[in-house]
Amino acid sequence: MGSERPDDTVSKVLVQAALVPAVLAVIVAGVLAIEVKSLVTHSRWVQHTDEVIAAAREIQGMVIDRESGLRGYVIARSPEFLAPYHAAESALPARWEALQRLVSDDAAQTKRVVETRELSNQWEAYARSALAANAQDSAALVSTGQGRRVMQQLRNELEAFVRVEEGFRDERARREQRGALRAVSMCVALLVAVAVLMAFSARRQIREVARRFGAALHSAQEAEKLRDEFITIAAHELRTPLTALLLQLQRLRRDLDRGTTLDSSAVIDTPLRQARRLSSLIESLLDAQAVASGGQVELRLSRTDLATIAQASVARVRDGLVRLECQIEMRLEAGVEGDWDAERIQHIVATLIANACKYGEGKPVHVAARREGEMRVLTVSDEGIGIPDDLQERIFGRFGRAAPARSYGGFGLSLFVARRLAEAHGGTLTVVSEHGKGATFTLRIPRVAAPIEHVTLRAG
Repeated sequence: MGSERPDDTVSKVLVQAALVPAVLAVIVAGVLAIEVKSLVTHSRWVQHTDEVIAAAREIQGMVIDRESGLRGYVIARSPEFLAPYHAAESALPARWEALQRLVSDDAAQTKRVVETRELSNQWEAYARSALAANAQDSAALVSTGQGRRVMQQLRNELEAFVRVEEGFRDERARREQRGALRAVSMCVALLVAVAVLMAFSARRQIREVARRFGAALHSAQEAEKLRDEFITIAAHELRTPLTALLLQLQRLRRDLDRGTTLDSSAVIDTPLRQARRLSSLIESLLDAQAVASGGQVELRLSRTDLATIAQASVARVRDGLVRLECQIEMRLEAGVEGDWDAERIQHIVATLIANACKYGEGKPVHVAARREGEMRVLTVSDEGIGIPDDLQERIFGRFGRAAPARSYGGFGLSLFVARRLAEAHGGTLTVVSEHGKGATFTLRIPRVAAPIEHVTLRAG
């Protein structure tokens, strides 16, 4: 996350800013769909109840019309009074069937319809008897009150049926109202929640963008600071051997102008030594640039052994050893061979020996090589100032150092390059140290360099 580019961060935040409202909108839509479905269901039940009540009222009206027609006929003996009676007689069976179907989902109401229809059938039987009798017998039959009692019971049952349905309708209407109120309340609550969540999300995302841009700005400032420090150190390090070289060449020019006899070996040794130092510094810079930029490190593999490499590394830094009066003690096992890039491994070992002498306070430096199965191990130990625990990983970073540059010099790149070259061989470079008690650097590499990404292997 620390290496993520700011524009990538902005893209992610924009995606999140679009995704969060979309997800919340889907949730709100889902809840609203459920509530609307519930409202539609309640509304349909209310409509259904209204249909049941209307059907019952229609039957009730037909029954009353038939009773009125029958009574008028019995009293007046006029056939015209039977018109409503006969009209309702043909329509009633279909109305009863329709009513029974409408309440088929309610067992109690279905039973009440069946019982009420049975009462209707009883009154129908009474009415047929009254119509079939003569005037005197019809009057006698009506006077018994049988028809009136059955009709009153029938009308009471229909009223009771309608009251139950009206109760259902009122309850379902209340549920519909509560559902509507709940839907509106939930809508408002969800919209408020969405607004609050979006506000918090936007706040968090803006803070995250600000934090990452701040980190990027800080990194850029640190990089600029490191660059300035590197330029200063590089100028100082390169100027030292270059100044010595120029002084030696100026001295040589004066001696030549004076005709002084010169010792050829003495004349060439110092400039050659300074030129080699310049070459080593430039090589370190190029290696550092290559591994830092993720470019290819070309390995030229050949069969060699750590003893040969260690001896060549000592020769490579001999000038510095003489200046520092550093003694090297070697304990090298025979046959510690492998297929590596000899120049690269020599660069690693030379770096470790040079650093050990630089920070070893004039005490002996111990170099050892041994086998560990398929791994080859080389250690360089000194008895110098040591490295504090909190700086032991830092020294392997770019421009990382455990001691002030003014006191010990150097770019702060040598161990960075050395570790990357070790990793390019599929190995590791680690340190064990205690402040004030020296340090031991351990190089572990496989017998045959293992190819890894960004490394080119070439047979030597």
